[in-house]
Amino acid sequence: MRRPKLVDYSDSEGESMDPFGPVVPPGEQPSPPEPQDENEFAQIVMQLQHEYTKEVGDLERRQEETERELRVWKAQIEDRLQLQVNVMASIIKMSGQLSPFHDAEIRHV
Repeated sequence: MRRPKLVDYSDSEGESMDPFGPVVPPGEQPSPPEPQDENEFAQIVMQLQHEYTKEVGDLERRQEETERELRVWKAQIEDRLQLQVNVMASIIKMSGQLSPFHDAEIRHV
């Protein structure tokens, strides 16, 4: 993308410090040359179709890879969650067995 050219107030005209050169307004930008015949036009269309097909294929591969990664992450999270549930269940079970009030509750009933 080109930057707008800054006004140069130096004594020498034509010696601009802007490395990008002058900016052409959008309406005045030169358009690419039009195809000379139907064969050249067909080649351009085929090239664009090829580029489009390649981009779509790349996007589909990236999407499939992302979906695969999400499935792996989901499985890992579910495994960790199940492990935590098992640990909590074991802690609750053991805490009930080790409670000093447990014996008193049983005798009181």
